Amino acid sequence: MEYSEYVAKVREYHKTLPLNHAVQRAVDTCIENGVLTKFLKEHKAEVIAVSIFEYNEELHIQMERKDAREEGYAEGKEDGILTMVRAILKPTSLREDTQILRTVPGGDRTAEI
Repeated sequence: MEYSEYVAKVREYHKTLPLNHAVQRAVDTCIENGVLTKFLKEHKAEVIAVSIFEYNEELHIQMERKDAREEGYAEGKEDGILTMVRAILKPTSLREDTQILRTVPGGDRTAEI
């Protein structure tokens, strides 16, 4: 539970501060508030370095996923457009045995066209 409090602080502070300052402030705040105090005091520099690295890695992965989704969407859109164009441009012809009937007033089907 305490680790999630630390992560929440980093995210909160990163909304208004550069990442390195947000991490430093989150570490200091947690120490002051008794969250992971012993561990953070003993490993402060390492925690800051790892937090910045992991946060940047998470952001990188999110950006890669976003790019892949956008690329897939664009490819799907292109495929859809090509399919529509092909369907529109495909020559249509009635087979010789196809009959088109018309309805005359009164409802009777009377003749081939």
